[in-house]
This record gives sequence, structure tokens and C-alpha cells, in this order.
Amino acid sequence: MKKQIVKTLALVAGSFALISMTIVKTNQNDPWEVPEKYRTMKNPYSNVKDSEKIGYTLYTQYCSTCHGENGEGDGINSYLLETPVAKFTEESIQSQPDGSFFYKIFTGRNEMPGFEYIIPVEEDRWMVVNYVKSLK
Repeated sequence: MKKQIVKTLALVAGSFALISMTIVKTNQNDPWEVPEKYRTMKNPYSNVKDSEKIGYTLYTQYCSTCHGENGEGDGINSYLLETPVAKFTEESIQSQPDGSFFYKIFTGRNEMPGFEYIIPVEEDRWMVVNYVKSLK
């Protein structure tokens, strides 16, 4: 019985190691490919005033620790990351379509987690996009 448990544990550990080795980390300098569906997606809340400050509140809670209070990429956790943190105030970032922001924020890449399940309400997600776009 003990031999079977040891074999099972060894198999599980070996499988985990193999899976870990096959995970490919994207180079942060590589272009972040956004599917066409999102690049052309219109922001259904672009003209909605965020009177409840949902975008600001969610940004402060989930994004500012890396991207900084004003979107300058200088949050307290930014220095712990291997990959550079986007500066939302840069024209190259601000000029991206809202749908691209929506995709990137909620799918994540490399050290940036996706927030799809953390912020499940679509309108709230768009309020974050709107807030980020206001950080010019």
C-alpha cells in the first residue's frame, strides 16, 4: 500500500514539474495580441458618468498597487515585478481602443492577473476602463 502511495505521489510531482516546465512566459516587450473582437468592441458605457466612483474604487483596490495612484506605473508593488508596469498616462497606452483595455484588464498577462472573476459585473469592468482612460 505504501509503495502505491509513493508511486502516485511521484507521478503527481513529476506531472506537476512537466507542466511547470512547459508554461511559456511571454516576453513583456512582445506585442500584446488582442483578438479582433475586442479591438473593435465599442464601450457601451463610454458616455456614462460614473457617479458612484465604481471605476476609481476598483482601480484603487486592484490596480494602483502596481500601476500607481495616478497610473504612472509606480505603485508600491511595481518594484517587485520582473516585467515593466504600464504607465496609463502615456499616449501609446491611452490611444488604444477601449475594447483592448477591457481585454487586457480582464484576461491579464504574465505577472498581471486577470480580473475577470474578481470583477464579474460587466458595467463595473467598463467603469474601470473609463477611469483608466481618464488618467491622461
